[in-house]
Amino acid sequence: MCYAVDRYAAELPTELAETLLHSIKAIQHQDPDAVTNFVVQFRHNEQLDRIYDKSLKALRQGYRSQERAKNLVLSTHAPSNPNLVQASHQVFNEISSKIERSLSERKTLEIKAAEAQILKALVNYQLSTEDLAHTIGRSLSTTQDLVQSLWSKGYIDYLNAPIPFTVFPALRNRRYRQTRVAPDAFLTLTSKGYFHIYPPFQRPRLEISA
Repeated sequence: MCYAVDRYAAELPTELAETLLHSIKAIQHQDPDAVTNFVVQFRHNEQLDRIYDKSLKALRQGYRSQERAKNLVLSTHAPSNPNLVQASHQVFNEISSKIERSLSERKTLEIKAAEAQILKALVNYQLSTEDLAHTIGRSLSTTQDLVQSLWSKGYIDYLNAPIPFTVFPALRNRRYRQTRVAPDAFLTLTSKGYFHIYPPFQRPRLEISA
């Protein structure tokens, strides 16, 4: 089971990966019910059961370094053996680290995708943070964080900003980019934001409102 999670961590849905990570950390903290809960999760989840079967097949087809799995199985029968306990802890540390990396990478990709949504929405329309929250289907607080990130990078500015600052956003000083964006203020793309999502020679077709 541990090998299955280790091998297919990147394929697990985010919610399931977070649940398994919680179970593994409970095992690491020697929660007496943690191992049982970990096994039950596999037995009652169709996707986990499927990756477990895939992992068994992979092991049978030629997995050569089975010492980690062997140590983990033995440790459940002889938990008092310090060498086996140490080996099992190492296995769980590696698995939890892999799941955490996978979740972090997903979060980064999710943020980049949401930021791209905002920038693309501002190509044709001047919108406020409140408008953008409805446009991308996220909460206002989450959208504010995304807008603030784009603001700090110089990708967006206020609609009424002087043209030189939208064409050359680097002219803005650092302190300006650290100010909090007003949620009801209308925003527009800077040239930097535009070329971030549409590099040269990949210009989008602008929508023309009726």
